[in-house]
Amino acid sequence: MDTKRVVRQYRLKKWSALITERQTSGLNVREFCKDRNIKELLLLLAKTYS
Repeated sequence: MDTKRVVRQYRLKKWSALITERQTSGLNVREFCKDRNIKELLLLLAKTYS
């Protein structure tokens, strides 16, 4: 497996976990991102591409 593929898989797992955590947290995207110091746009983009 090449490095780019490993990095991509790692990032997908990370963002997928955050998306799942947000969905089960009861918080809206803005609240969730503010609480975890994540740029809201990044979470929305991750959801789009996962």
